[in-house]
Amino acid sequence: MPVAHRLSVMVTRLPTLTAQMTAVATYIEELERELSTGLATEHTHRPALKKLLEAFRPKVTAVNEAKRVACGAPDFTVLAAASSTASDLGAID
Repeated sequence: MPVAHRLSVMVTRLPTLTAQMTAVATYIEELERELSTGLATEHTHRPALKKLLEAFRPKVTAVNEAKRVACGAPDFTVLAAASSTASDLGAID
């Protein structure tokens, strides 16, 4: 692939990468703020994780404490919108 084309692709992706880096920075700031209280638990960080997961891919929904599935009770289920139905992208436990 020619260098000019690779640079063009990188410049095209720059706004997305900038938004993702901002989302990661925001996530880290939220974790640090919550941890500094000395009162945080695993569940304290879930709203920040939900925002981070949803920031990385448009039309994705991260569901905290979704209903039980065959493999158990995941902390998050990550869904992608596919027309009028949702596709399960995976679970985080």
